[in-house]
Amino acid sequence: MWAPFVILVLAGIAWSQRAPGEKEFKIGVESNLVSLPVSARFLDGSFARDLKKEEFHIYEDGVEQRITHFAPESVPFHAVLLIDASESVRSEVGAIKLAARRFASELKPGDKVSLITFNYDNNLILDWTDDPQRVDEALGSIFPHGRTVLYDALYVTFEDQLKNVDGKKVVVLLTDGMDFGSRLGHEEAFEAAARSNAVISVVSMTEAVRYSYEYHRRQDPLSPSVPLEAFVQARNFLRKLAYESGGTVIYPDSFGMVQDAFHRIAEELHNQYAIGYVPYNVMRDGKYRNIEIRVDRPNVVVSTRRGYYAPKEPGG
Repeated sequence: MWAPFVILVLAGIAWSQRAPGEKEFKIGVESNLVSLPVSARFLDGSFARDLKKEEFHIYEDGVEQRITHFAPESVPFHAVLLIDASESVRSEVGAIKLAARRFASELKPGDKVSLITFNYDNNLILDWTDDPQRVDEALGSIFPHGRTVLYDALYVTFEDQLKNVDGKKVVVLLTDGMDFGSRLGHEEAFEAAARSNAVISVVSMTEAVRYSYEYHRRQDPLSPSVPLEAFVQARNFLRKLAYESGGTVIYPDSFGMVQDAFHRIAEELHNQYAIGYVPYNVMRDGKYRNIEIRVDRPNVVVSTRRGYYAPKEPGG
């Protein structure tokens, strides 16, 4: 069984509708605009949909910023479904395909999705589309086998597939978190994620795979074993990846809940506020800047990504 799960969050942004007096954001016009998809929920888990601009407060490195762009509705997104297709998920492949199909069926006008699978290599099996039928056809090509180059797959996703994408960016990562054979390390993958400004939702199968290994070891003491430390490292990496991007880790406890997790992810993405500010710190030093968001409404919890890398002057 897999532990109960919670659901996810965010990414970068662009929006066209705005409140009276608010500026309209257009990519390339204000390249220093920091854009934030913001999730807001009451303590009972329901969405807080009636918040006003004046109730939000954004802080960068501890300094409150002036919100210049605000829209009380979500905006279209580009979402990469990054799916582990290694041997360790073979028994779950049917549930994984059903979950991805459900996600695609809930796309709204303007949303785009692409599919990348990874085992001993990374494979873009479907480029950007809004057609659920094309998603369904691409999913038919997934046949889990081999080992997992997770870190390489993450790096390629952020540095290639999402590199030239403007607006709201999301990665939905389904994996056990184990890496066998990547040329890159976890720190390189993590930095690429942070620089992309995408938010990562992780559907984690780490515990499920660990339980499977333990079960087979009890049945056959000579079967291959994986050190407990490897599972701990995988779990911690996935948590860090999601937390720093403004997302979270999802722990389904059944195959049916994998589908529900993808549904909840789509629901979250379609119920976010679009908020932006032009930072008071105008230094183009390439340094990481921390972001904190607060809201004046009692019993409402808000979340977004934890920071971003400032632009850097060429040759600086």
